[in-house]
Amino acid sequence: MSRFEVVKEIASNQNYELLENHLHEDFMLIREEGLVLRDEYLEYVKSHFEEDSNELITVLDLKVKYEDDESLIWQDLFDTSDGKRMITTTYEAYKDDKWCGGFYSQPSHIFFCYEQTLNHRRRIPQAIPHEAVAQLTRTCTDAT
Repeated sequence: MSRFEVVKEIASNQNYELLENHLHEDFMLIREEGLVLRDEYLEYVKSHFEEDSNELITVLDLKVKYEDDESLIWQDLFDTSDGKRMITTTYEAYKDDKWCGGFYSQPSHIFFCYEQTLNHRRRIPQAIPHEAVAQLTRTCTDAT
């Protein structure tokens, strides 16, 4: 199963167990609200899967934008329980074949610049503090 197929399975079937297995123990995600660690992210996603949650989302579409051995970039279109329709773009970096970190943002908030990470160029949003990207890069490359 490709990395994007894993994402589709998690989102389409609300497969929380697969998500847990997909995340590296050192997982970190940079969101617009700040840095999120593995356990916090799992709780955040779980709240989107629960029928009685006021954070329930309905995924309408998923698209892969880029995928290679080290990363995945994908977009999703979804409706929120409060009636909003949103598009987000997610970047995933991998370590030990598990999602170890990345970031996501609404496209309207993304301003790309180039940053040297993992010994080659990646596009990252300018809105993310440089020190947060540096920490994410160190965490994802420490084991290599």
